[in-house]
Amino acid sequence: PDNFALLLQEFRAALEQEESDVADVVGIRPEYLLTIAAPAGEYYYEVFPVAAIHGALDWINIMAYDFHGTWESSGPANHHAPLYRSECDDEATADFGDKAIQAYRSAGVPGSKLLLGVPFYGHGWRGVAALNDGLCNTARGIPRGTYEKGVDDYEVRAASGDPSFHEDYDWAAWTFDGSECWSFDDPVSRGPKAGYTLDQGLRGIMFWELSGDDPTASLVRALRDGLDAP
Repeated sequence: PDNFALLLQEFRAALEQEESDVADVVGIRPEYLLTIAAPAGEYYYEVFPVAAIHGALDWINIMAYDFHGTWESSGPANHHAPLYRSECDDEATADFGDKAIQAYRSAGVPGSKLLLGVPFYGHGWRGVAALNDGLCNTARGIPRGTYEKGVDDYEVRAASGDPSFHEDYDWAAWTFDGSECWSFDDPVSRGPKAGYTLDQGLRGIMFWELSGDDPTASLVRALRDGLDAP
């Protein structure tokens, strides 16, 4: 952790020197950004040197996704990018977006340096029982995906025609066809996440990654509309 903090400080010093050198030549000082993508799971961020590194950074992208996924082949089918605690998770051990954001803020990072990460893809399970529209039920395996088992772009999920569902207050979405359950974000779930970003005074939202959107840019448009502060 100490070495990582020192490395970022070295990067920052080098960038500032480069900015100064450019300004001496062209008369205009550029602004070079130093940012990182950072973990959103407590197991990782509790040993992450948050307090020591944020001073050298322009902002931190919190990867608030992949909380659940294909590595859990027997399930339960669960939200992979929940903003708040999923009903499938134990209260003491659950990871979710708001928990991570508040942990970074408690470590001294101002909201103006934090971006909430959202996914443009989903995770899926197969052989899921129909109770509760598939959510929180065990699975018998992982379905096929676009690039690897159990992983599909939002574009694929949107075109599937499977019945879709939303968590209370719409902060998470999933589809369930009676056997396969897929967790992802859709334009509806983007609204609460955009509103949360504004309410918390965060710098913004980042996403992974653009090619997962549909041809009409539904996810990007939903983020744009949601972040258009009144």
